Amino acid sequence: VIGFTRGMAKELGGRGITVNALAPGFIANTTFHNTFTPESVQEAIIGKTPLKRGGHPMDVAQAALYLISDLGSFITGELMEINGGLYFA
Repeated sequence: VIGFTRGMAKELGGRGITVNALAPGFIANTTFHNTFTPESVQEAIIGKTPLKRGGHPMDVAQAALYLISDLGSFITGELMEINGGLYFA
């Protein structure tokens, strides 16, 4: 996905088109996690996240809105990780 995103960004940048990818981390209270991730595991993940909470679907939506808005107009070929800092903790 990252290679495809960067390739498309390079290909389409000259047309003023930005291409980015979102990589959501642990998004709490989703059907997937409520079905397949035991509550004890969910709590352990949240405990290791610097922000001490799981992400919400709105967190992902707001990141997408940022990237497609004028505020994100100079960002292209990037992978935005939406994980509350979990991956560096």
